[in-house]
Order: sequence, then structure tokens, then C-alpha cells
Amino acid sequence: MKNEIKEWIGVNHIKSIQLKKWRYAEVERVLHQPFVEIMLSLLVAGDAFLRREDKTNHSRLESAYLSGKSAAAELIGKNIWKKGGNKKWKIIG
Repeated sequence: MKNEIKEWIGVNHIKSIQLKKWRYAEVERVLHQPFVEIMLSLLVAGDAFLRREDKTNHSRLESAYLSGKSAAAELIGKNIWKKGGNKKWKIIG
């Protein structure tokens, strides 16, 4: 993992790396959509958002990653830096 992050953080500053799952980190209810759009330039993404084809019905690291990728693609596709504006809550699915 050090190789993946050394371009962002000087590898000499890293003392140790551990990956642990916190047992209380499960979401209470998953949403089968990639993200929620709050306003034109504000999307909520994370491990609680599962793709419709994901039948596991529980959150995982992959869920957060895929949700973030979907939200980023949505923002890039909208070219929000030129349009601006606000919207009410809108569920994307």
C-alpha cells in the first residue's frame, strides 16, 4: 500500500499501515442507487449506496468506491462549473 500513496504523502512519514474493519460500521439501510443528488453541484456518495445489480445487500469498501466513481462521472458529465444553479433533492437511479 505504501507504493500507492507515496506520491501523495512522503513514504518516509509513514510509520505503519493497517486495514481493519470496524464491526459497528455497517449501515442500517442500504440504498440501491449509486448516489443522491442534493443540488446541481452536491452529490452524496458512500458505502450505503449499492448499484442495482449488487445483490449482497450490505455495504463494503467496493460500494463506497463505485458510488464515488459514479458521482464523479455525473459531475464531470454535467460540466457544473459553467452552469451553476440549485436543485431540490433528486434520487438518481
